[in-house]
Amino acid sequence: MSLATQDEERAVPCRLLDADAERCAAHGLDGGLFERALLGPARNFLARPGKAFRARLVEGAYLVAGGVPDTLPRKCLEAIELLHAGSLIVDDIEDDADVRRGAPALHRQIGTPRALNTGNWLYFVALSRLQELPIGALEERDLMRAAQQCLLHCHEGQALDLAMRVSEVRRGDVRAVAHTTSKLKTGALMGFAARLGASVAGA
Repeated sequence: MSLATQDEERAVPCRLLDADAERCAAHGLDGGLFERALLGPARNFLARPGKAFRARLVEGAYLVAGGVPDTLPRKCLEAIELLHAGSLIVDDIEDDADVRRGAPALHRQIGTPRALNTGNWLYFVALSRLQELPIGALEERDLMRAAQQCLLHCHEGQALDLAMRVSEVRRGDVRAVAHTTSKLKTGALMGFAARLGASVAGA
């Protein structure tokens, strides 16, 4: 699947969570409850324009690893975008941010508890997309392990970013701390995006 097609789908974000809406409906409650509590806020955030850089990295790695153009499973792109979206929502809460992607940060719109739940939920929706990829059991196991490692590293990097102050770090350690924080917080997700594309291509 090309990113041109993916960009078109992002223009209709409700489609991105259709399967999840069906799963929520299976609980037998009024569908409007989950729409107001969870799906609506998630769609609202996903509808905001982004660069889709990580999705492009997935596709680039897929092609470099020998994948056939326009055959990348859509769920690969969904997984990385959902994972990133969840991390942005949580990051905005932790940074007490006001704006994200040209609109109020989600926790400013719906409150911190609901935004935190929505961001965390998107992590697990992303993992469920990985389990739906057309790959073998061993490849799925390795990919899930890589995803878990990515999440561990992202949270470890975020912990450093939130807790460390330059004034508290020894002068000789500033560069190392900054490098490690960036590598864990940002680099881990970039690395996983490349790993995802290459893995689905069979590399």
